[in-house]
Amino acid sequence: MTRTFKTLSLLCGALLLGALLAGCGPKDEKTVSTEDIRKEQGYPVKVVVAQIKDLSRDVHFTGTVNLPDTLNVTPQVGGVIKEIYVDKGDRVSKNDPLLKIDPTDYQNGVRQAEAAVSAARVALQIAQKRQNLNEQNLASNMADAARAGYEYDKWNLQRMEKLFEAGVISEQDLVGMRTKVETSKKNLDSAMIQSRIGDAGTKQLEVDAARAQLKQAEAALAFARTSLSRTVVRSEIDGVISLRMTVNGAMIGPESAVFQILRDGDKKVSLMLNEDDLPKIRQGQSVEFSSTALPGKKFTADISYVPTFVFEQNRQAPVEAIITGNAEGLKHGMFVEGDIKLTPEPFLVIPYKAVLENEIVWVAGKDGKAAKRTCKKHTRIMNFSAIQDGCVKPGDRVVYQGQNLLSKDAKLDIRESTQKY
Repeated sequence: MTRTFKTLSLLCGALLLGALLAGCGPKDEKTVSTEDIRKEQGYPVKVVVAQIKDLSRDVHFTGTVNLPDTLNVTPQVGGVIKEIYVDKGDRVSKNDPLLKIDPTDYQNGVRQAEAAVSAARVALQIAQKRQNLNEQNLASNMADAARAGYEYDKWNLQRMEKLFEAGVISEQDLVGMRTKVETSKKNLDSAMIQSRIGDAGTKQLEVDAARAQLKQAEAALAFARTSLSRTVVRSEIDGVISLRMTVNGAMIGPESAVFQILRDGDKKVSLMLNEDDLPKIRQGQSVEFSSTALPGKKFTADISYVPTFVFEQNRQAPVEAIITGNAEGLKHGMFVEGDIKLTPEPFLVIPYKAVLENEIVWVAGKDGKAAKRTCKKHTRIMNFSAIQDGCVKPGDRVVYQGQNLLSKDAKLDIRESTQKY
């Protein structure tokens, strides 16, 4: 009986204790959030010290390859090509012969002009020696000289009309020759009139006219000789034949390009830089660039020209750089991009990833609380942000990890602080 009573007493006590514990548990329990813990103990962050560093800021650019200038060779006289002396890829020097135009017509022109000069010279001599002789005879000689000049000009006009029909000379050249023939005809008419007048008072005038005829004939001879010399087309520059545009036997004129010559000179890259970057660029600075058309290849150049102006339309400036080293594969007009290496400069820097929303920076104050800074002017240089508006000072402890959850005056739990970054 006693034993049974003890057992029941123990059982009742256990049930009563369980009931008491069950009644007190859930009603008195209090939940603590992570945010509450952070506010109490501090937000875990990592900070670095803002400091001055010497950094080399590169200026990125896009550009175009520019090979040396090209020159189109155009003959100064027309005719049929008799010989070609050079071909594509040949190197030429200034005054080297490139091709020869059939000189036959021009040789005949020289002979005709020489004959006209001889006739004009004789006419002048006669006029000078026979001033006191029969005026009619003297005037007749003058008319003969004028006739010789007129006949030469008519022949030259017929030759040029054929060249015009063949498309070798321009209409302007033909009109000029026709005008010259008309002038010669007037000179002849004047001489014929003088021969009929035979007046003694015209003696000196006839001498003057003969002298003018001689000068005209000499000028025509000089022109004919120059035209003959131009039947050999020569190079005006040193360079390489990049294109041949004619063949033997072709009829060409003064407006027909026959060769293209690539001028000797440096290969360059033309760059367009923003006006903000222009003050940082100096002659001699190194440029490294590449082209998507030549994957895996790198090229170098040195700045050779820095303008003192920018284009108003886009606020950009044209800069040139001479390609150094191997330029194999680069073609004229090819698109390239690269960087200009600048001289290292001192910058106040913080880690680039410390900047939120491109302007927000959190700093750990001396009281261990978060302070918000707004940095409107900063530039990314590699993995750093160079501060340019004084929003952060040297020595400030800048939060670079954990700053996303911060608010003004939030308590900080600084887990790491370093000056190395």
